[in-house]
Amino acid sequence: MLSLAAGDFTDLSMTTCALRRWHAVVNTRDTRQAPEVVTDPVLVHGPKGAGRISTAQFADWIEHSAITLTAHTWHPVSERVSVVEQHATWPQDPSGTEVATCFITSAGRVSAALRYPPAREALQLAHLLSEVFAVETVTSTEERTTVAGTSTTSAGTRKDARA
Repeated sequence: MLSLAAGDFTDLSMTTCALRRWHAVVNTRDTRQAPEVVTDPVLVHGPKGAGRISTAQFADWIEHSAITLTAHTWHPVSERVSVVEQHATWPQDPSGTEVATCFITSAGRVSAALRYPPAREALQLAHLLSEVFAVETVTSTEERTTVAGTSTTSAGTRKDARA
């Protein structure tokens, strides 16, 4: 099992660091550090609904849910998307249950935490999101190239966009 304690993450990817920090903050209920591990707003999905919440609302959730999420299996899907299988426990339910969270990261912070009961659903969503981000990246690159005066055809040849 991966250690979720704070430490030296210099050899790890930015996404892995963000996810370890997120777990550490949630599991220690560190509401002061909550704004440092998520974007504002952060997109959440769970058994009580979905939506964007502020960092203050995220800190409130950490404190009031009293959830502990013990990560046991990590599935990196792309540079920004990962699924983490976790054992979730609460003070009122110490035996807990298995969940899987699809995480999206941005600039070293969690921008979405989308929790599902079965890992299969979280992985399907993660692969779909990864493809969406890949299409956005290609489209963004093509737009920048076209603005610069050239574009690339589907065959990979360059043409002058001004022609």
